[in-house]
Amino acid sequence: MVRADEDFMLTAEERRLKRQRRRTIAGLAIIVLVILGLGALLARPTRNAIKAWQARRHAAKAFALIEKQDWSSAREEAIAAYQLRPTEPEALRAIARLLSRTRQTQALEF
Repeated sequence: MVRADEDFMLTAEERRLKRQRRRTIAGLAIIVLVILGLGALLARPTRNAIKAWQARRHAAKAFALIEKQDWSSAREEAIAAYQLRPTEPEALRAIARLLSRTRQTQALEF
């Protein structure tokens, strides 16, 4: 890299190209920083949305398995839904329906 005191040896075109290269590198660095910043800001909401969607999907599978009276598979799906997102209403409904259909008294407390 050429030091500032050595710039006088460059032609006008070389200085223009050097300034253009510096601006391009600075612009790319700013773009990368903005992308990283947006990624940091949007990572958690995106992860939470994906987990909620997966919990609802597992709960729907659990409901279908409960209707088929496949209790062990329904239990696994309901537990998976609840573990993914314990605050998801569909996951809670799947656990409660499974407990009530298998005549377990914890369903009332749940």
